Amino acid sequence: MLKGKLLFICFENSIQSLMAEGFANLIAPEGVEVFSAGIKPSLEVHPEVIKVMKKHDINIANYKPKIISSLYKYQFDLVITLGPKIESICPLLTGSPAVIHWKINAPDSAINMEQCLQKIMQLVEDLFKQGYWAFFIRQKNNYNLTGLQHKYSDFHGIISTDPQMLHIFQQIQNVAGYDASVHIYGATGTGKELIAHAIHNESQRKNGPFVPINCGALPEGLIESELFGHVKGAFSGAIRDKKGRFELAHNGTIFLDEVSELPKHAQVKLLRFLQEGLIEKVGSEKIQTVNVRIISATNKVLKTEIRSHRFRDDLFYRLNVIPLNLPPLQARRQDIPLLVGYFLNKFEHIDYYFSKQSLEILMQYDWPGNVRELENIVQFAVIASQHNVITPADLPMELNTSNFNQKQKGRKVILIADAVKSALKKTGGNKAKAARLLGVSRATIYRFITDYPEVLSV
Repeated sequence: MLKGKLLFICFENSIQSLMAEGFANLIAPEGVEVFSAGIKPSLEVHPEVIKVMKKHDINIANYKPKIISSLYKYQFDLVITLGPKIESICPLLTGSPAVIHWKINAPDSAINMEQCLQKIMQLVEDLFKQGYWAFFIRQKNNYNLTGLQHKYSDFHGIISTDPQMLHIFQQIQNVAGYDASVHIYGATGTGKELIAHAIHNESQRKNGPFVPINCGALPEGLIESELFGHVKGAFSGAIRDKKGRFELAHNGTIFLDEVSELPKHAQVKLLRFLQEGLIEKVGSEKIQTVNVRIISATNKVLKTEIRSHRFRDDLFYRLNVIPLNLPPLQARRQDIPLLVGYFLNKFEHIDYYFSKQSLEILMQYDWPGNVRELENIVQFAVIASQHNVITPADLPMELNTSNFNQKQKGRKVILIADAVKSALKKTGGNKAKAARLLGVSRATIYRFITDYPEVLSV
């Protein structure tokens, strides 16, 4: 059985696409899910469409025109556009489904309405009965774009259909029944805390507390107190007993984010806990047993930190029992349209959508800030846009500059004073960010400023 998802797109989703959806629902094989959507959908189904469909015993009176951005969460196997207005602005969709165009104009009379329906019915019938649908589904299966990818559109708040991420989801489920330490590797913005939450929620500790700690943000003099607690009078300002994060996480999970930032003396105490399951509050001689699972994470390579004598190797082996490696966003680009739709829904902007050109820019960008940067850019673009179609002009300048520089790859970038001055102004004088905006190295912009110091007078 060739299951799959089929989407008909029309600009207004009022006539042609709804005709196609209604008839396809009638004749599609079992397991085929049929949708229709529009770029700027009408408020209701065209009344003449309801009449002409009813003559063929197809009732679409309860259908509601939908906007395309509300369907970004799905992965379609085939997309069909209807009408010349939509063909050139059909948005990119998750999984890059095959797209075919049916050049059927919207009818302007009741007679033409019937003729339009007859054309659509013939094309839809051919799609399923002449083997075209089967062909597209088999092509998708050959490229591994169906199957498991449909299973995990949303895994504990993590949105992905990428095979690398699906493998991580499976790893999380595999270790759910164990209390072994997990260490998550991943660049900034890849979603390490979301993964830690997923591990906790899949485990037998899911009803216990989940306590996150940003080790890099702990005050230097209070790290031990924050982690393990203190008793009254332990130091100046300790006016009462205080529970540490480990005690607060009893029978649950503690997440040590940026664990590489822990100083050596705190690493020693953490190692002791991992070995014995015991903590000692600052200023106390009493030993406590605490039952927690430790998940740690870092954007650094811990083996490099060990070689530099900044991280203990014995602690590393205790933390790194089960390693998980999160891929950067640029290594899972097929998730970008899906994430864009997810963030639009999250910000309650389902009436907005990214134009094809805008999505192409997002697909080509390198994403140094990963998923977190994409979320920020979606929010920025919605605010910057004066209408519900987000165009390249609504995107931050660095995305458009990056796209231009990729197209000009291999050509020497010639700097001019006004451009450098503008970039420095936009970045608040940050030379590294200005260099990135201009598509040159940091050394290049420093040399330019040395030769033309007047650009600093912004």
